[in-house]
Amino acid sequence: MAFVFPTNPNIGDLVTNPNSGQIFRWNGFAWGGDSANALLTASFAFTASYLLGGAQTASYSESSSYVLLEDVATGGNYRNDALAGAAGIPIGGLYRNGNFVQIRIS
Repeated sequence: MAFVFPTNPNIGDLVTNPNSGQIFRWNGFAWGGDSANALLTASFAFTASYLLGGAQTASYSESSSYVLLEDVATGGNYRNDALAGAAGIPIGGLYRNGNFVQIRIS
């Protein structure tokens, strides 16, 4: 089951992932772990096996977790840090450059 962050949070809002129990806090531009050591991670695993021959069998399993960056995907497209900054993206904020997600560092 995917965990989706709220789209219009207020600074300081807490959200708990019902799958893992991990708590995330909105700091005004990004979700982060509620404690200094908690990291926001994403992973995906896929396994499949097939035995072909006289008796054909197949098995399939899938698990996924992901971070939905809806605000980044719909918030604008900026070629560089200067343009992202002029549009109000803060230092450390995420922005989109085509199909690439970038972090503003200057």
